[in-house]
Amino acid sequence: MAISNEQLMALLGAMNPDLAPVLALLTSMDEPQEAPPVKRKPSKYNRAYARAYKEIKAKHTLKNGKMQKGWAGRAGHLRIVELAHRAARKEVNQ
Repeated sequence: MAISNEQLMALLGAMNPDLAPVLALLTSMDEPQEAPPVKRKPSKYNRAYARAYKEIKAKHTLKNGKMQKGWAGRAGHLRIVELAHRAARKEVNQ
């Protein structure tokens, strides 16, 4: 049978009242939190690709939010991706 840390501290405090203040201090201490991982900065190519993708997608989106004929679904997405990669390579290699 496994006992959690809180249960163990309560049991020790009940067995030895002299240790109760020390145990209360130990249980009140929070565990040190790890710093969140540092996010990596997007590369120049990644920023150029994102910009090109948004421009191409906006250009082929209708007012009601649907994509133009031939630009919808998976095939349309792949066309946009391909064109965005071309535009990003062109922009980065200038």
